[in-house]
Order: sequence, then C-alpha cells, then structure tokens
Amino acid sequence: MGMKKTIHKVAIATIMIIALSAGMTFALLSHVTESVTNVFASDKNLSLELREPQWDGYTFDDTYPTDILPGTSVKPGTENSGLQMAENYLPGNVISKDPMVKNTSDGLSEWVAIKVQYFDENGKAIGKTDFQKKYAKTAYQNDEVNPNFVKISDHAAIEELYMYTRTLDTTAGKNITEPLFSSVIVNKDLTPNSKNMWPTFSIKVTGYAVQSDGVSEDAARQALIELAKG
Repeated sequence: MGMKKTIHKVAIATIMIIALSAGMTFALLSHVTESVTNVFASDKNLSLELREPQWDGYTFDDTYPTDILPGTSVKPGTENSGLQMAENYLPGNVISKDPMVKNTSDGLSEWVAIKVQYFDENGKAIGKTDFQKKYAKTAYQNDEVNPNFVKISDHAAIEELYMYTRTLDTTAGKNITEPLFSSVIVNKDLTPNSKNMWPTFSIKVTGYAVQSDGVSEDAARQALIELAKG
C-alpha cells in the first residue's frame, strides 16, 4: 500500500511540473511580427445593367432619364408596352414583362442572377405562391421562368433568386441574358378590392453580378446568394 501511494504522488508531481514547464516555454518563445500591408489595385470595374424592353420600351442602347425610376415610365414613342397595359389591366390579361441583364464591365466576365420580389395591394412583400393565388403568375413559353435560369435561393420565402446557367463575357451576343420570363398573366378569377376596383400589385426585379474569372459556379452561387440578401 505504501508503495502505491508513493507512485501516485510522484505521478501528480510530474504532471504539475510538465504543465508549468509548458506554460513557461510558451511565454518565452512567443513572438508577433510587424504588420505588412500589400496593396493590389486594378482599373477593371464590374458592372451590370437590367432592362425590360417589352415592359417600358427602354433597351440596352438607351439610358434612363435621371428624373424617373427605371421601370416606372414608358419611353417616349413606345406603344403597346407592358407598362401601359398594366396601368389599366383586366383579369386574364397577358402583360409583357421581360427582365434581362447585360454585362457592361470593362473586360471582365460575370456570373449573374436576377432576384424577383412580389408585393400585394398594401405594398407588403409576399411569397410567390400567395402572389399566384391572389394576383398573377409569370410565364416564359410553357414554363413560369426561362429554363436557362436556375433558382438558387428563396430567401425568407418572400423572394426568389435565379442564376443564369452560363457566364456573360463582354463579346457582343454573349454579354446579355435571355429574359427570365416574358410576360405576367393576370388571374381570370381576380377578386375586386373593398372599393370594387381591381387591386394594385407589383413585381420587383433586381440584377446581381460577381466576377467569373477564377471563380467556380458553386462559389459564384454562394456569393450571389449573399449579395442578394443585402
């Protein structure tokens, strides 16, 4: 019994000495270098433009007037635009709306995405399912959206983010997406509001871009999701 107790005490003492020694060694050998700042600069700019030519008549060759909010006014001389029909719609109307984006960067290719948000007659953001039940749905040929876009997020269930399946470079013909959708179909059984008028509702679209040079599709997808959350 005496021998066992002695061994136990020695073992404890040894552990304590090792712990103390390790602590002292860390203190004596630690070191922090001075900071070095490396500056990288570039004259390249990442930029993107969104247009809906069938909605308001403005194309990528046009510049929106500074005194109007894009998408809220028809280009002078435009006839039969989606916006003109939307301002006095009837149930069952097929209204032209064709959001697309263009890479306008200085020599940089891009991964791009378009976010869609839906709002009710009170200006409150609602989910796509509720919007379709109450008001309207988007259409592109036989689909709700262009199959060359893939939904990558439905943040908070009130907005959807669609990523284009190929990158956009700066070459003419390869720097513009196809429309995400081409029309909005108003519900035939739309219910009048309390004033016995057809309700006002809205769809908001926003474009996003991240560089594609040296960036994988998966990495770009995550970056676009985070960017659209802001």
